[in-house]
Amino acid sequence: MLFVVSASHSQEEDTTNAIHFYTNTQIRDKKPVQLPKIREADVAWKKRIWRKVEFREKFNQFLYYPDVIEEQNGRESLIAIIWNALCDAKIRAFSDDEFKHELYFQGFRAKTEKIDTIRIQITDEEKGIEIDTFFINRRHFNPQSIKRMEIKEEWIVDKQRSVMDVKILGFCFSSDLEEYDPIEETFIVIGEEVLFWIRYDDPAVREVLATHAAYSEKNDFDQRSYDDIFIQRYFNSYIFKESNVFNRVIIQYATGQDALLESDRIKNELLNKEIDMWEY
Repeated sequence: MLFVVSASHSQEEDTTNAIHFYTNTQIRDKKPVQLPKIREADVAWKKRIWRKVEFREKFNQFLYYPDVIEEQNGRESLIAIIWNALCDAKIRAFSDDEFKHELYFQGFRAKTEKIDTIRIQITDEEKGIEIDTFFINRRHFNPQSIKRMEIKEEWIVDKQRSVMDVKILGFCFSSDLEEYDPIEETFIVIGEEVLFWIRYDDPAVREVLATHAAYSEKNDFDQRSYDDIFIQRYFNSYIFKESNVFNRVIIQYATGQDALLESDRIKNELLNKEIDMWEY
């Protein structure tokens, strides 16, 4: 009798302590990480930085792919997640990085859907003249047209905790600005266009990011959310602007290798600031 009772207790303990694997579907219940709150009175130094994340860079491609929703685990790209949340009115979009001018549905849709009037010359063989023909080319939103992301952040020295913190204020997507070349009969890239800004510290935005899993190249069991990606700064980027009196970006006063050196200078200055602040 004692043997049977002890055996049954052992089985109960094994059942209670069974391992439950964390699956992709369970990330839907994940909550955003609580960010530290810094009082304005505790700020000893602050600097605003703008940086770019190139999706075509190998390390950042997990933000750009998959092209379509993965049926097995429901994983989506960062671009698709934000776009769907905007269309469902779960989050808000802005036209500026100060988040003062909100873009409503028609506003951000007009930013991503292009209507081009293309002129083509057709030869009238009977009359022997060139006739200008116009047709409308409507380009719908394509997540694959998004090539990069910009991040606006603040680097803050907190004298109360004697640490330097970085606070992400928002991010935006940008695509190549194209123009139709009638000679080559194709679209050519003539610049870069910012589509819309998303305020990162908006609770609705962080909830959307926290409930979607990001792809991990080295470990399929890794349940890192897109919110974790921002918190852990798990991306490659380069600085293209810092707050300055002229409000200009680096390429406006430095080009080529000089621009890269200027970007590295700003990065090193941030890394050394905390050491210089507390060294006596």
